[in-house]
Amino acid sequence: MHAALTVTLGNVCCVHTSTHGVPSTTRAWAASDEVLESAVDAALAAGYRHFDTARAYENEAALGRALRRWIGGDAARRKELFVVTKLPPGGNHPELVQEYFDASLRDLGLEYVDLYLMHTPFAFEHVPGDLHPKNSDGSIRADMSTDLLAVWRSIQKLQASGRARHVGVSNLSAQQLSRVATEAKPACLQVEVHALCQQKAASGSR
Repeated sequence: MHAALTVTLGNVCCVHTSTHGVPSTTRAWAASDEVLESAVDAALAAGYRHFDTARAYENEAALGRALRRWIGGDAARRKELFVVTKLPPGGNHPELVQEYFDASLRDLGLEYVDLYLMHTPFAFEHVPGDLHPKNSDGSIRADMSTDLLAVWRSIQKLQASGRARHVGVSNLSAQQLSRVATEAKPACLQVEVHALCQQKAASGSR
């Protein structure tokens, strides 16, 4: 039996997985702008209200256009949605969190997001205009100097501003989650969970 580490999260009470086709959620990833907007239009018409994207997906602007068309300036409609985006690995530096968050809100064209996540516990080098910087051999230019807790503290400030209604983490191990929870409990831990990637400790299963 696998020993699971239990960490009580905050008040959003939603733990996402990478499973596609969940009735409440549309994941925005690896689609052209035209295809993405069409898919979001169809999802909204079918009743989807939870949309998950990330700065690293490079499609926040397309998602935002589709969402704003549906909202049509109606504040009540905006409240029906639950929009999630994430800090990219290149932004995993406490002094860069605000800059990347502002860029996400600007591209989404929204006044706030419902949930903002730290996408990964590791960092890429910060290269303006390049979210996936690579070395000459094609490997990612990793930055080994990132401070997980310092980044988490900066993310918490976004919630205090009111422009991120909830803040959380993604892809953290059980041990990393325990570390950040000593500072402040995340509202959400988003992890990939399926038959080939069970992550029993992180997901709390046995």
